Amino acid sequence: MTWGFKVATAVLVVVVMVWLMLIINTFDKYAHFHYLIDQIEGTYLR
Repeated sequence: MTWGFKVATAVLVVVVMVWLMLIINTFDKYAHFHYLIDQIEGTYLR
């Protein structure tokens, strides 16, 4: 393994981890947003 290959692999791993964290954060916000909408609808439609 060359030094450049190790650096490229490390960068790739970091990029994938950041990307996964962003996706998880987006899904969390989306789920939370839907939960809030459900709460609001439940309050007004009762």
